[in-house]
Amino acid sequence: MLYSLIKLVGHRDLGFILGLVVVFNLAIGSLVMNIYTDLYPPFFPFDLNYFFDPVRIEHSWLYALIITFTLYGINLSACLIESAVELIQSKSQRLHRTAALLIHLALLLTMGAHLVDGFYGQTQHGVISQEGVLIPGIGLVRTEYIENIQHPDGSLKDTKVGLKIERANGEKINQTIAYNEPAIFDNGEWEIIIQSGENKVRGFIIKSDNSGQEISLTTEIAKQVGSGSVTLQGMINTQMGPFAQLTWQAEDGTTETKIIALTTTAGRHSSLTLGQEVFQFKELTYRPMAAVMVRYNPAILLIALALFISTIGLIMLKPVWWRREH
Repeated sequence: MLYSLIKLVGHRDLGFILGLVVVFNLAIGSLVMNIYTDLYPPFFPFDLNYFFDPVRIEHSWLYALIITFTLYGINLSACLIESAVELIQSKSQRLHRTAALLIHLALLLTMGAHLVDGFYGQTQHGVISQEGVLIPGIGLVRTEYIENIQHPDGSLKDTKVGLKIERANGEKINQTIAYNEPAIFDNGEWEIIIQSGENKVRGFIIKSDNSGQEISLTTEIAKQVGSGSVTLQGMINTQMGPFAQLTWQAEDGTTETKIIALTTTAGRHSSLTLGQEVFQFKELTYRPMAAVMVRYNPAILLIALALFISTIGLIMLKPVWWRREH
């Protein structure tokens, strides 16, 4: 009686129908996500907890998908039990039945891995710069450089970002990431995925005409120059080119606003007098900044196990294919 019920629940036709319903649910979900772009923004994280906090009518496709997946999992489990019983009772085609058993098991593990990742995985979005960002699970991550590679027509082809990583155990790693080339840690549990990168202007360098001294200026950071200090207040682009505004504070406490053209060609405002010294603009300084997505997948070992088991199953099926072809 129980075995008959298992055979009924694990019927292959029922599994085929449930598989079609899963595909239908995914298609509906794709349409809903394209319609409600505020709910499902670009680079939407794979986080099933989002769909339940709060529960919304727009998420109905996901709730239906989970129910269908549950029924499909029950169907696969029953089919797995049936395959195990047939393997024990049968004295022929044992290789074929063992392969079928392994493939069913791999499917169940894959479905379970997706649920574990969906409910317990994490997705973070952030920006990494030269100053560094502490990412839990990975360590302190800094950007060293950003290289935007373009097509001949000028459109963006790829973005490469050099990362300098210091892990919690003291290990130091240099890694380059690009589109479709994430940085992978701990056997794939953690990933840093590039979304975009840009070299943003951080400030500029001025050089003394007299001593040759070079001073790097960044916004709102005072730098000592001779008997006073200079602070970069900001930079702006105009029709005449880029300019910067600075504040000079002399030793006696008096302040003065200074303007310098951020160009290497001689012209009006191209020089800057600070105390007794005259400086010229030398070059801009850049701050490489990368927008990234950090993924934590606790089910990576389950996925690897499912892949290994399914591979063994397919290898065991090869003699069956070979006999049919020859």
